[in-house]
Amino acid sequence: MLAKLAIVVSKRSPVVIYDGACPFCVGWVQRLKRWDRDEILRFLPLQDPDARRLTEKSVAELETAMHVVSNGNVHVGAGAVREAIRHLRGGRVLSAVMGIPGIMWLSERLYSVVADTRLRADCEGSCGIHRKAP
Repeated sequence: MLAKLAIVVSKRSPVVIYDGACPFCVGWVQRLKRWDRDEILRFLPLQDPDARRLTEKSVAELETAMHVVSNGNVHVGAGAVREAIRHLRGGRVLSAVMGIPGIMWLSERLYSVVADTRLRADCEGSCGIHRKAP
C-alpha cells in the first residue's frame, strides 16, 4: 500500500477521496471521471488505508464528506468540490464563481443538505454510515 500512496502523491495530482461503498458517491465520482478527460485527478475510496494516511483523518471523519488532497492541503465538502473542478477543463470558471463572496457559504450549505440526504438515503446498508452493528 505504501508504494501506491507514494505513486499517488508523487504525481502531484489532486486526490479525490470518496465513500467507495456508497452508490451515490460512486455515481458522482463516475461523473467527475467523465469530465476529467485529461486524467488529472486521482481517485481513492476512503476504505483504502492510504486515504487515512494521506489525510491523517479517521474513517469516521472521511465518511462525513468528500475530501480532496491537493498541494499538501486537505479540502472538505464544497471546498473539495471546488478544488477538484478547478483542475478540470472549463472548471476554473465555475471554481472562480464559487469564490465570489457568499457563493462558497451557499455552496457549503447546499453540500451539507446533499450530504445529509445521502446519509439518510436508503443504500441498503452498503454505506459504512448505514451499516448496523452486529
